[in-house]
Amino acid sequence: VCSSDLGLTTFGVDGDATVRNQSAINFKTTSVGGDLDATAVTGNITNTTGTVTVGGMAQFTTETVDADITLGSGMSLSVAGDLGLTTFGPMGNATIKNQSAINFKTTSVGGDLDATAVTGNITDRLDASIQITGLATLNVQSANDIILGDGTAILDLNRVTITKESEKEAKNVS
Repeated sequence: VCSSDLGLTTFGVDGDATVRNQSAINFKTTSVGGDLDATAVTGNITNTTGTVTVGGMAQFTTETVDADITLGSGMSLSVAGDLGLTTFGPMGNATIKNQSAINFKTTSVGGDLDATAVTGNITDRLDASIQITGLATLNVQSANDIILGDGTAILDLNRVTITKESEKEAKNVS
């Protein structure tokens, strides 16, 4: 159990990290060479005091109803691999601003999702299931694309806002 800021460091593509904290997680500077799986049992997940860099895939989960995930808003978030988010409850929002592309793996957000890919596309894995109960806001720079619903991916998006200066594509949006 960590009641304050949490920083992790692993090395190499096999340097995975799994953390399950009984309270909130506020990442301070974190560098994981492989995959990161982070769960906050009774609070939010944030990175207000440090950058989070993940060389592999990342999964962020809050287990308390209406707890939020807010990563990359104040300090930098950089996930190179697939990214998954899980929140519960109608106020369990997720806000992420990734320094590169966002490739969603299975994601379920009980509230709103606000996702920004700073230098890449927003896509999903071919086998992903993405369910956003609230408003899904997807943001990319003008040279990049938003492509969701390819392959066997399942999308369940109630309301969608797409921000982009050039052509947009969203498939199978319900």
